[in-house]
Amino acid sequence: MTPSTPTAPAPPAPEGDARLARLLAACVSDPSRVTTDVPRRAAVAHDASPYLCTPRAVVRAASAAEVGALTAGAEAAGLPLALRSGGTSLAGQASGDGILVDVRSHWRGAEVLDEGRRIRPQPGLTVRQANARLARYGRRLGPDPAGESACTIGGLVANNSSGMNCGTRDNAYRTMESLRFVLPSGTVIDTAAPDADEALRAREPELLDEATARSTEVTP
Repeated sequence: MTPSTPTAPAPPAPEGDARLARLLAACVSDPSRVTTDVPRRAAVAHDASPYLCTPRAVVRAASAAEVGALTAGAEAAGLPLALRSGGTSLAGQASGDGILVDVRSHWRGAEVLDEGRRIRPQPGLTVRQANARLARYGRRLGPDPAGESACTIGGLVANNSSGMNCGTRDNAYRTMESLRFVLPSGTVIDTAAPDADEALRAREPELLDEATARSTEVTP
């Protein structure tokens, strides 16, 4: 296959920028974290991949609730939404020509539990930063991606980017106890909550039914 030369889309009209900014500002607690300025959009027009995708707007989200509101807002605006944490993707997952949501700037915390046997990191923390917090307990994460100094927990979990040495026992999926996730509809679910199944059933019954059906499928 011969790839075409990537080009950035033409910027939208200023009035379109203003309408989009107002829509997104209503989704976050601080409107200053929303920008449609060309320099900022151009600065994040690419990740570590060869693709160039200039977003329509950039938002620095500060909570899962804000991410949920932004996904719903993106649907209302008829625009795609991409999440950007470390931006180390080689395949273009951390870029897009719609709404780009920064989930790193306000997401760099971690809570170490049970003398280092567990850690609750936020998605913007790099793998190396997580391991630095665990080092005092003589422990480290199971996943060991080559780019641990730059790649973040959010991307590692989303892609199961576990490295060459962890095998199948210590990869991201096998060492994850619980997860707080945001669905495209804006629903936020914490799987550690005792009522997580009931909450998902109440808010996303069709999705849960489909997921349950797929989990019971037997491949011939």
